[in-house]
Amino acid sequence: MEKVVHYTSKENWERIQESGFLLPKTGPNDCCGELSDRVKNMFKADSYLVCMPRPLDNGWVESGLMDYVLKYTTGEVALSVPILDRKKSFVREHAHGSSKRFMELWGEDLFKEVEEGRLDSNDSRVLEGENKYLESTVPLDEYDGSYLAPEIWLAQTTPVDKLTRI
Repeated sequence: MEKVVHYTSKENWERIQESGFLLPKTGPNDCCGELSDRVKNMFKADSYLVCMPRPLDNGWVESGLMDYVLKYTTGEVALSVPILDRKKSFVREHAHGSSKRFMELWGEDLFKEVEEGRLDSNDSRVLEGENKYLESTVPLDEYDGSYLAPEIWLAQTTPVDKLTRI
């Protein structure tokens, strides 16, 4: 894996072009949940650029996560991003908190219930999925390609001239 995809809005794309850089802005534990020392020790930065594989794995669509990604990011602009520093990057299995996984385990779409405000995100079943998501963290160099919906976290500032709008 040499390149990944990052989705953003038109407004953010304009800011990226003006500044000359795509900046990492997501903390490695911006969601709730406790991290093990094993996972904490993998973090080499305070903020990351969150991406998906290129070409996009079907698991993102099959698990119901792609709709969420496009809603959350607007999906207006897809950027091909080169991986500049593999040693500081990691991968997580996003499918653990997906609609599909919750339906398989609990017979109801807990992801949707939380998104629509009908279920507290501190529900034990939701927290179990989130914990599995967090604990699935592996260094990018050790990732074996086995995740259904791999989420790639890059600790890098990417010059705009290295990006390709796709």
